[in-house]
Amino acid sequence: MDAGSISYVAENAFSFGFARDVYVAGLPDESELFVISAGNADAADSLAIRFGKGFREYGQDAGRSSGVSWARDRYLDTVSGAKAVGPWTIGVRGAPDLPAAESAMRELERAIRKLPESDS
Repeated sequence: MDAGSISYVAENAFSFGFARDVYVAGLPDESELFVISAGNADAADSLAIRFGKGFREYGQDAGRSSGVSWARDRYLDTVSGAKAVGPWTIGVRGAPDLPAAESAMRELERAIRKLPESDS
């Protein structure tokens, strides 16, 4: 991924007041991947749940797969979701459809799992 496509959002990422210290990467299809270091697995899981609820506020349930409760945006007709992977909360926002969202999430999870574990 091109480093120029990655940005840092200190607070209010995606207009969610709880979304702080979020790294966002834009994809060619205009969807976005995001990653947050939540500190521990429990915090990451709680944050993923909050993102899921937030995404559903803009739309409807789009099903569950691979540990993600997906949401379809009623205005943009895009798919978004988040999940916890260890101390990380990862997600996809604005994918054109569920297969694209699932594929992007798999790739992001594969990359996160390759990171070395923190000593802290």
